[in-house]
Amino acid sequence: MGEYFDLGGKTALIVGGTSGIGLAVARRFTAAGCRTTVAGRSAKPGCDTGSLEFHACDLTVDASVASLFANVVERCGPLDILVINAGIAPEDSGPLGSMTPDEFDRAMATNTRGAWLCLNEAPEAMAAGGSIILTGSAAADLVFPGYANYGASKSALMIMARHAAAQLGEHGIRVNCISPGTVLTPMQPGDDPEAQICRVQTCLGRAGTTDEVVGAYHFLAADDSRYVTATELVVDGGWVGGVTLQSAEAMLNGLGGNSIEGEGRGRH
Repeated sequence: MGEYFDLGGKTALIVGGTSGIGLAVARRFTAAGCRTTVAGRSAKPGCDTGSLEFHACDLTVDASVASLFANVVERCGPLDILVINAGIAPEDSGPLGSMTPDEFDRAMATNTRGAWLCLNEAPEAMAAGGSIILTGSAAADLVFPGYANYGASKSALMIMARHAAAQLGEHGIRVNCISPGTVLTPMQPGDDPEAQICRVQTCLGRAGTTDEVVGAYHFLAADDSRYVTATELVVDGGWVGGVTLQSAEAMLNGLGGNSIEGEGRGRH
């Protein structure tokens, strides 16, 4: 990786690092010289290789989270990097009026309360000058049918990150939030409706890949970003950016209107 973004000699814990974005981040950190532990409810193929260490943890159980941090710090020493990435998608949720309390509570328990439990352990677990990165979501800024519980659970993370940054700044510990958009993983294939919508809804006209997201985590984990804290980095291909030409065309066609390429385009 060269002299820039070097993570050599650092220790990282990635909560929710057994698949998808979390596993890709773990592999990037390891390639940059970092000793990396991944945590999740169970080990999955690829996360139990010799270069990664695995620790079981259930974010909905207070004692399980406390045990994770105690055991990792005892084995590896204070953490230089903590990535709080665990989260569940609202696969069984629905629109307001049909969403059950259990569906709402399930998302909040893992995505919000679980992240808070990790942040609560962080002050005693982090080395001075360390970096904490929370995985939020572009869904916190977007309205998507059936995602009210997921969006609500993720929108809380940025506020939590700012509070943690304010408290831990005196120790040189930075706390930031990365909010990915739609990223292709085994759980989010390219033929998924959300991924298809990216073709017209994002500025880049497609969903992202894990390789296109991990660089943001690497940057915030490295000392090169040591003056960046209490901020959010959105990595969504421009979905949050607004209406694209493609989405405007789709809306106009759906309304039976004229093409945006016609007379109306370019007026001031």
